[in-house]
Amino acid sequence: MLLFKKYYNIKYIFHNVKYFIMKNKKNSFYSVKSLKRGISIIEALAEKEPELSVTEISKITNLNISTVHRLLGTLIELDWIEQNLRNHKYRLSLIIFELGSVVVENIEIVKQAMPFMEKLSEKYNEAINLAQLQKDEIVYIHKIESDTTLKLDLKLGSRHPSYCTALGKILLAYLDENELSFYLKRIKLKKYTDNTIIDKKKLLNELRIIRNKGYSFDYEEYIKGVNCIAVPIKDYLNEVCAALSIAIPTARFNLDKVPFIIDDLINSAKKISSYK
Repeated sequence: MLLFKKYYNIKYIFHNVKYFIMKNKKNSFYSVKSLKRGISIIEALAEKEPELSVTEISKITNLNISTVHRLLGTLIELDWIEQNLRNHKYRLSLIIFELGSVVVENIEIVKQAMPFMEKLSEKYNEAINLAQLQKDEIVYIHKIESDTTLKLDLKLGSRHPSYCTALGKILLAYLDENELSFYLKRIKLKKYTDNTIIDKKKLLNELRIIRNKGYSFDYEEYIKGVNCIAVPIKDYLNEVCAALSIAIPTARFNLDKVPFIIDDLINSAKKISSYK
């Protein structure tokens, strides 16, 4: 098996660390206000500019400046945040990266998918992506870039709309009727390209067709000049937990190869799903 390439960015790593810290907060008997405030500061530094001043952090988190100062002092003492002594701004320390790397490397679906994604990458030399559905969007949890000059720049951990991407559409297609209905009610469909579907009835019809076929397409619906094909990956309960895709620039998109690509994706997804 080839080595797991490190495409991690700080934003993705923080989201994974935050998830494991906060995943049980709704079931907790009590909420620690200072912990929540401290995490809001870490999140602000992960989401915004690489470095922020106390005033900027205060505005983003809606915390008063004295509270921000106090929490920053604690976070610096714990080595979660460091201060740039040149401009006196604050940034995340490498401990976030270290903790996040452990989390990412232990995501079982990533470990299972890696060898099959490597094989697809070697065969087609196109971007191979693995994603999950989180809060109405897809999140890239692993990816292998093409080594060609014409490639995509979708970072690991980045979030993208689900309704206009092949990865997102295959994941939406396997939601139960109630979940899909709630999704369609709360989502606002934005037009990214001329091919983006913004009619909810048309989208629902396409999702039903996708579920019957077992694979989805994205014909320049999200990014002009990019086409994607995606298939579902199932967990031990036989429920869809992730999606696998290949992304091909229009300049290299050969319709004659599509049936073979679909077969390879489906076979790879089945092997990932049953991988022990």
